[in-house]
Amino acid sequence: MASAFHHIFKFDNTGLDYCSIADKTIPQCAGAGGTTLAGGPDDDFAICPTINSGNKNYSKVFVMPSQAKDFAFCAICSVCDCKMSIEMSPDGINWCPCVDGAQDACTDISCSVAAGTCNCKVVSAPMMQYIRIALHDGAAEGGKCTLTVHWTTF
Repeated sequence: MASAFHHIFKFDNTGLDYCSIADKTIPQCAGAGGTTLAGGPDDDFAICPTINSGNKNYSKVFVMPSQAKDFAFCAICSVCDCKMSIEMSPDGINWCPCVDGAQDACTDISCSVAAGTCNCKVVSAPMMQYIRIALHDGAAEGGKCTLTVHWTTF
């Protein structure tokens, strides 16, 4: 009998500013007064670097159980649209993009901030043991996303 599981990716957001502008219209920045509000070393959300920065915010590595299958990677974002890329590794050192069942790379997946939207990428193909997610290309400053992976076992 199959069982369902999930994992919330952790991020080291230290040094990543999400309120470096004095914009009181962004809910996370209200009261910031133009000061910087940075994340912590073990956050369950990711700060999304802007498209102009060219940076990526990588999750901490997650070791996928060997019996896992039928993957869904999901993102719930606030403030601005972002993109996510899913990477895998056989050893936790050498990384490559994951590929879905159609052999398409799991990169540049759009994550919308539309109300009630959960953006998911289904990967119905085998994955290597180590996985991580990169968040990038935010449409504006102040973007944050919670990223999860869901899977079943056989």
